[in-house]
Formats: sequence, C-alpha cells, structure tokens
Amino acid sequence: MGRETTRFPAGVARPVGRAFLLLGYVALTACAPMISTRPTAMIQGRPDAESSRVIRVEREVPITLSTGYQRSLVAGSLWVNVGRIPEGTVYRPLNSSSTSRR
Repeated sequence: MGRETTRFPAGVARPVGRAFLLLGYVALTACAPMISTRPTAMIQGRPDAESSRVIRVEREVPITLSTGYQRSLVAGSLWVNVGRIPEGTVYRPLNSSSTSRR
C-alpha cells in the first residue's frame, strides 16, 4: 500500500507554502509579546525574619506593565522575599500557581 500524495497544479504549491509560513510566523509572534528588559544587579536578601517571611495573596491582583503586558497574581499564591534591585523588592513564588493570564 503506497502513500497517496496530493499534487497542486503548477504555480499553486509555492503560494500555499508561503501562506502556511506566514500563518506560522503570525501565530508565533502573537503568542509572546515583547517585554522590555534591562540589566540589573540583585542584592540577595539577608536570612532574617523580615526578609524571609512568606506573603500569601488573599485575592486575585491584576498587574499591567507600562508595555501593556497583563498578568494576575492568583489568590492563595505564596511569595517569599529573595532580594532587592534598584526598583524595589524581588519576590519568588513558592507554589506553581502564582500567576494567570488576564
């Protein structure tokens, strides 16, 4: 049993292939918006009671960056202070369900 192939008329295969390539490019670029970044130096937190306390988010908190990128901190998520950068304190999620798309 041979494998059947579909043949496009001459001159049709290239435009169809280009259309699929363009569709794939649009799908990939639409999935991941660019977030502006810049280098920074993090100062590790000291292992004292204040810096190592765990914060629990009681209700969903919407966040929107200046670029328009949106996320929400999930109600019940746990966060711990891991250090500081010039812009403020850095927290790390302790459970996997820490953010969701809005």
